[in-house]
Amino acid sequence: MKKLITVILILAMLLPAAALAVTDLSGMSMEELLELQDSVRAEILSRSQWESVTVPVGYYVVGVDIPEGHWTIKCPENYALIEYYSDTDESGKNADPFGRMYFGICLGAPGNQLESIYNQPETDIELKAGYYVHISEYPLVFEPFTGRQSPFFN
Repeated sequence: MKKLITVILILAMLLPAAALAVTDLSGMSMEELLELQDSVRAEILSRSQWESVTVPVGYYVVGVDIPEGHWTIKCPENYALIEYYSDTDESGKNADPFGRMYFGICLGAPGNQLESIYNQPETDIELKAGYYVHISEYPLVFEPFTGRQSPFFN
């Protein structure tokens, strides 16, 4: 009986270690890899250790690609345009000009090549699930909002 209990205890200690072992990603389908990527991104963003994330140029859905919430958005290099809108056109990529909500703002890093036009290095915005974000020209840095309220978004 003691041997059986000892074996059970040893197995109980080894199973969590086996579960944490690195998975062979080459055997996973593209769909499984994308699901894993989404899970990893969501877990990273849920932890308090991270301070900022660089978001590349592209189209994003709030609540899917970018967590909803209040964000400070900074332009670390040159300049960028960020658009935030509620509805898309037929392509699903561009803002619907007749949609319920649209806002675009140009951000520029200090000393950027178009400083006379893009002279605001950061802003903050409350992103709502189901809305869309389009970043063009250069990547932007998203950080959890901790301070001053922007006059542009309430």
